[in-house]
Order: sequence, then C-alpha cells, then structure tokens
Amino acid sequence: MVYENFFKNLSCFSNPELMRVPLEKIVLKIKIWDSGEEPEVILGRAIEPPFLKHIDKAITNLKNYGALTVASEDCKSGVLTDLGKVYSELPIDIKYSRLIMLCKINKNIINYKLYTIY
Repeated sequence: MVYENFFKNLSCFSNPELMRVPLEKIVLKIKIWDSGEEPEVILGRAIEPPFLKHIDKAITNLKNYGALTVASEDCKSGVLTDLGKVYSELPIDIKYSRLIMLCKINKNIINYKLYTIY
C-alpha cells in the first residue's frame, strides 16, 4: 500500500540499465570480446543506447585507471591492458578494483587504505 499521490507520480517504465549504470565495466567486456569494433558502435546498436558523451567519459576513465592504452590509428578507444583484464573480472566498481590492486602491490598500507574507506 502506498499513498495515492506517490502512485500517480510513478513512471510506467523504468530507465534502461544502460542509462543507469556506469559504463566502464560494459566497455571492458566489449574490449574483452575483441569483436574488432569500437564500443561506441556496439553500444549504439542497443534499443535505447547510452549517450555518446557517457561512453567517451567511460573510455577516458578507463585510460586514466590504466585499463586501456592511449588511442592509436588502429583502435580509437585504446587497447585493453592486463590490468584492464583484471578490472573486468572483479565484481566491483573500477575505482575499488584499482584500490585493491594497489593494496596488493604494497601490502604495508592495506590496513590504512581500508580504514580510510570506512
């Protein structure tokens, strides 16, 4: 049971998942598939594709986190790195995946980093 005003303000359909979730993980999965096409092209085929600026932002974030290399003539969005493959396998957000990888490299600061998160 809900209030009538609340019920009237509900939308009939929810937004598509591609419009609600961060696209970094999806772009990484597309790069792992290695279909030969850019993520913009593949995501553009969706029924309701995400905005191009969101896809570009996700690719920029992945380059900043070291998951993709810089763009080249062959691949505009960059090539998947080994670190990117690790990021794609972890079931958490990219920034937390990076934190875990940094803590794994430098075990002395793992307790400090984990305490600062919480």
